[in-house]
Amino acid sequence: MNQPIDILKKYWKHSRFRPLQEDIIKAVIGGRDVLAILPTGGGKSVCFQVPAMMKNGICIVVTPLIALMKDQVENLKSVGIPAAAVFSGMHPKEVDITLDNCIYGDTKFLYVSPERIQSEIFKERVKRMHVNLIAVDEAHCISQWGHDFRPAYFEIETLRIMKPEVKVIALTATATRQVQEEIVDKLQFEEPEIFTGTFARENLSYSVRKVENKERKLVEILNKIPGTSIVYVKSRKQSKEVSDILKTTGISSGNYHAGLAYFDRMKMQNDWKSGKVRVIVATNAFGMGIDKPDVRSVIHLGLNDNMESYYQEAGRAGRDGNKSYAIILYQLNDIAQARENFARSYPGLKFIRHIYQCLANYYKMAEGSKNSSGFDFLLHKFAAQYNLDSLDVFHVLKRLGEENLVQLSEGVHGSSALFIQLKHDVLYKFQVANVYLDPLIKVLLRMHGGELFTQFTKISEYKLAQVLRQPENQIKDDLTRLHKLGVVAYAPKKELPQLVFLTPRLDAGKLLIDRKYYERRKQTEKKKLEFMVKYVFEDKVCRTHLIQDYFGEEIDSACGICDTCIDKKKKKADDGQNSDLKDTILKYIESKPLKIDQIVEKFKKDDPMEIILIARAMMDAGLISNDKKGYLIKL
Repeated sequence: MNQPIDILKKYWKHSRFRPLQEDIIKAVIGGRDVLAILPTGGGKSVCFQVPAMMKNGICIVVTPLIALMKDQVENLKSVGIPAAAVFSGMHPKEVDITLDNCIYGDTKFLYVSPERIQSEIFKERVKRMHVNLIAVDEAHCISQWGHDFRPAYFEIETLRIMKPEVKVIALTATATRQVQEEIVDKLQFEEPEIFTGTFARENLSYSVRKVENKERKLVEILNKIPGTSIVYVKSRKQSKEVSDILKTTGISSGNYHAGLAYFDRMKMQNDWKSGKVRVIVATNAFGMGIDKPDVRSVIHLGLNDNMESYYQEAGRAGRDGNKSYAIILYQLNDIAQARENFARSYPGLKFIRHIYQCLANYYKMAEGSKNSSGFDFLLHKFAAQYNLDSLDVFHVLKRLGEENLVQLSEGVHGSSALFIQLKHDVLYKFQVANVYLDPLIKVLLRMHGGELFTQFTKISEYKLAQVLRQPENQIKDDLTRLHKLGVVAYAPKKELPQLVFLTPRLDAGKLLIDRKYYERRKQTEKKKLEFMVKYVFEDKVCRTHLIQDYFGEEIDSACGICDTCIDKKKKKADDGQNSDLKDTILKYIESKPLKIDQIVEKFKKDDPMEIILIARAMMDAGLISNDKKGYLIKL
């Protein structure tokens, strides 16, 4: 049998594991339920992908994010590993074929959104699958006290009941002690192995700055810190405005948010990953699953709602281990705005029921009717039609999602897809009888071959139109005609956000929402926001200590590189302390002028930053100076 390191080298071309990965993999191979808490960039996927590749059968991966799911599937396929995904909004026939291939084909990984586990077709097919492992990604979503609770995660219990012999690995980047305990309980772990990576990042300097003009300070920081950057803002409008400001100062930038069309999002993401664009200004829709190791700075303009999301976003900086920066720029009105937004984020139950009824009216959904494929949804258009505030609607949609009633997601199909439903001989007879559609079918077969008969295959109406020298709209009409005739199953691309009713449409007046639980969760989220306010105002405690304490990790020594640690060192230097070090520096440069890096090299046992700060304090005091060549000299 191959060893874990052999699998890692073969498929992922890495010669060694990251911290904790190998121990986690060994625990999974050894037949244990595992909870792995690894910070952002810690390589969580490898922890289930490697052991799954060492066993016969298929690994089911539960994950809530469609974009991440699709990205993982494409990454696995690119290294020769068969993988597929099933999520809300897919064409029913596409789901059917995908699940069949998991039973009869060679699929090794099936990514599934938690909502899909509830469907009868999924349950029936899973019973016939040879499942070797169940991986629960973003496992904090199962906790009512986590920062992104999703009740659909409770359905994972169904998988455990159907496959009691299959072990489970749960993974997350952020989980407090309370959340860890709930994950273990809800996933029915017995004697689990729990692995927790440290929340301390030795190369990441955290800092907070209160500023009068955030954009001006942002430009100043980006000019000082070279390299790739992510700038997080609070709104779609702000992402464009800030990006435009950066462009006017000569900084290459682009903006990203969930409201952009799928191809626009992908283009912006790829331009940034390739280095064509240096800075991406984005809402929190950006970043999940983005593996770019050389991000030098992550800058937030304003406050996050909780430490979990902030730590995850800030942690996208410096994954290559080199010095990087996580910076918050804020003004006092940001605090007031955050508290006001929070108050609006938990609307009254009467208003929630009203919005649900408006959604049903908007899509003409009769009581008891279903729509599993999803509707195109533009928030501003819906809000305008019913004279509602877009932000209020957004918050209600989030609460309805937590109640497992509706789900709002980004466009699920970046490309159209097609499957031929007829056998070869029947298709040939159809082509003979329908001459006007024969050229289109021939071109489809020439471009995609037999794959069209076995699975949903990505197609391009634009390319078909070019080959056939017909308008693209004509191609779409003909494909729709073939779909209605039952010749093909055609799933046009969906670039717009999708709204899915997760249950048959209910009577809005009878929506069952637990008022006590609703209020309890509201208070929990309020405490999380107030911790972020504390984090921003703190000017004495090491920021890494604050983060470690929040997540219940035993506190290490101070990081030495955050703003509060540097301020302490600077104060120490300015107050005339470290006189021995000052005397030693003077002795060194009396005998021979030295550059600052040469002086730091002579103090190998001391903190380099402390030596630099002492030297600066000595310059400010007029004890030493720089000559024209940059050497330090005694005055």
